[in-house]
Amino acid sequence: MKALALIPKQIKKEYGIRKYKDSIGITDPAHITIDFDDRFEIANGKITVDIKNSKCIVSLWKKTFIMHVTIF
Repeated sequence: MKALALIPKQIKKEYGIRKYKDSIGITDPAHITIDFDDRFEIANGKITVDIKNSKCIVSLWKKTFIMHVTIF
């Protein structure tokens, strides 16, 4: 899966995003691990990059250093 290719380079660096075997990890400003599952998706919008799976959505703002997490 080429999940990191869908996330802009500046966002990966700013939020400390890394790909692991079965998940993506975000380390800044909070440590969050998002597992790859059947509903995993990355949406690159105008304002945010949203990383989703069946349990949560993590929104990372592009121009401001803000993270929002919604857990289902």
